[in-house]
Amino acid sequence: MRLSVKTIVSCTLVLAFLAASALANDLAFEEREPDGFRGIAWGAPVYEVEGLEFSKEGTAALRELYTRTNKQAAAQVTVYSRPDDQLKIGEATVTRIYYYFYKDLFYGATAYFAGKDNYNKLLAACRKKFGEPALMENDRAEWKGSQASVLLLPTGVLSIDSEEIKAQMEEPEGF
Repeated sequence: MRLSVKTIVSCTLVLAFLAASALANDLAFEEREPDGFRGIAWGAPVYEVEGLEFSKEGTAALRELYTRTNKQAAAQVTVYSRPDDQLKIGEATVTRIYYYFYKDLFYGATAYFAGKDNYNKLLAACRKKFGEPALMENDRAEWKGSQASVLLLPTGVLSIDSEEIKAQMEEPEGF
């Protein structure tokens, strides 16, 4: 049996694609870290992000949390939503998504969801995108790298943050 050059080239391309896909799934989180969320890069100024709506209640809640935990950043965080946001991540349905800004620079997002089914769908989506979690304990899944972290909680929270900007938030003013 003699194979044509076209058949050999086609088979080689298919095998190369399958090998590349398998290798991509083996990449560590550090190789897959998100550089933002939904098209908003870490550190993007709030005025450059279209479609945001200030969330008075979200900002008040986050500032209160940061004040309780003695974070220096409490007064400099603001929370926004996107009224036209697609409330799907992978196959999961989320109830709302908040976008967080520190000194008017984007540093994170939290998606809220309900139910074990949505948790399982988000876990599958995160595993596909980020690989296996670094920590998996009591259904708490966590991926952490030098640029970003992802936290999925069965209580209905998926949080994605910039590690660099979060570190700036922890530094005392004046240093």
